Amino acid sequence: MALNLDYARVNAMYLGRFTLSEFIYLATQIIKFLEKMQEQQGGGESDLPEVQSAQRSADGVPALYISQELIDAMKADLQEMIELNKQTRSSVETKRLLELDRQRDRLAAYILGVTARASELPDDEDRKLGEELYNELKVYEGIGKLPQDDETVTVRGMLNDIRKEKFAAALTAFGIEKYANQLEEVNEQYAELASQRSDNTKETKKKANNAELRVRLSKMLEAVADYAFAANLLHGTEETAAFIEDLNLFIEERKQKHNLRGSNDEEDEDNDDAPTDETPGTETPGNPDGETPEEPDDRPVVE
Repeated sequence: MALNLDYARVNAMYLGRFTLSEFIYLATQIIKFLEKMQEQQGGGESDLPEVQSAQRSADGVPALYISQELIDAMKADLQEMIELNKQTRSSVETKRLLELDRQRDRLAAYILGVTARASELPDDEDRKLGEELYNELKVYEGIGKLPQDDETVTVRGMLNDIRKEKFAAALTAFGIEKYANQLEEVNEQYAELASQRSDNTKETKKKANNAELRVRLSKMLEAVADYAFAANLLHGTEETAAFIEDLNLFIEERKQKHNLRGSNDEEDEDNDDAPTDETPGTETPGNPDGETPEEPDDRPVVE
């Protein structure tokens, strides 16, 4: 009997070289391949009762010797990775908080500066208005140097003092009201975003970090490839061969797109905990929303 050495192998995936968004997309699609095979298996038993057929299709992928437990574990880790990525936008939030803090510092300094100069005006009436307002607000000099959370509360106090009825004429005379309103808006935006980031941080600490999830999920994806190879080698069918062919085509497509994108951003491929705006923030396959992360459009590292 002639030896058959022309058997299909699963191409190397090089999972560690993909960015976080690429990895999420690849894992999502591989799970979809398995679910498609499950549907085909379930749909092929048309002579079985509906409940029994559904049960059969939920028992993993027998043709590949892949258990439902493995598929469910992959889905759970992928879902947690996606949720964690949505919640860990700390770098984006921090950048926005710094921008807001600079804005309120400038606005507060401008208001205090106008007040100080008004107290030196040559017109007696205007100078009196300026002196009264300056005496009220001079305690807020250096407000921009306060710890940021303290500054939020202090700005609110400053605005309350500015808006006292006795200073209404001064606000109009010195054109301060417009900038006081802007200061309030920026300060409250800062407070809301700071609170949101704090809540996200607390929630994130309860979850495994992306690095741990990625290592675990990578092992499971490699296991899928190994099971598929072994099943096709030892008990090959047209179905198992087609799965490997589809998987290989997808893997090579991802590698090519990964390389074509290039990297001008000096992105650290090992820093998968760093959140990016490009990382998909959708659900895993099989969830109630039934959505799938779109193909990533970030700039990965050249392989």
